[in-house]
Amino acid sequence: MPKFKLLLYITCISLMYFITGCASSKAPDYNKIILKNFANLDNKCIVLATSRASVAGGKHTLLPTLFLIDDEHTKESQKYRFSVTGPHHRFLSEDRSYYLHILELDEGNMLLHSIRGKVLRFDSITGDPPRFEAPILLNFDASKKQIIYIGNIHMFLRNKKLESEIRSGPFTPIFSQAGVDKTTFDIQISDQYERDIDEFEKKCPNFSSYNVNKQILPAWKRPSKEEFIPAKTHFFFY
Repeated sequence: MPKFKLLLYITCISLMYFITGCASSKAPDYNKIILKNFANLDNKCIVLATSRASVAGGKHTLLPTLFLIDDEHTKESQKYRFSVTGPHHRFLSEDRSYYLHILELDEGNMLLHSIRGKVLRFDSITGDPPRFEAPILLNFDASKKQIIYIGNIHMFLRNKKLESEIRSGPFTPIFSQAGVDKTTFDIQISDQYERDIDEFEKKCPNFSSYNVNKQILPAWKRPSKEEFIPAKTHFFFY
């Protein structure tokens, strides 16, 4: 294909994606999305959580894309990815300072293994945002027909002080991780029930008619490298 035709083809495809993106940029109907989750309560446990990120230097932010959760009985791991089509969702708070999360889980004793996502505004030679993985390793019980709130998860991303500290993202020589593999996480769990439930109610006016049980995750303890092994590469990260 001649260079001119190839350039024209790429330009047309890019324009098409831009137009499609603009057409689909309408804000989602949060009320409809949340009520769809609640409609599955007979067979599922609805888990509510919020997450916030602080990055040393204040020039970057974190975008959570999934919760990695282990079933302690079956020993199976599952990636609960956030998407508009569901069933797992991520919303920005009204002041855009933290995220609200809704997940549909089967019944069982669960281990929130980690939170994965993208580090935005890091320089990357590939133009692809670096990935992060925040180690959580905290248990909670999921029961059918229940809506539970497990708390606010505050993730602090900073440079590693000790080599023994767990890196905060995969190390992939082929792709630039922009130094993320040289950073680590501090995690703080807090009970922000009133603030967070109020924020959920702003998204869903019918929210107040449902009972939400508080089941705050226990205090976070920094895992050792033996207890938590972060992903090595980007492949299958999401």
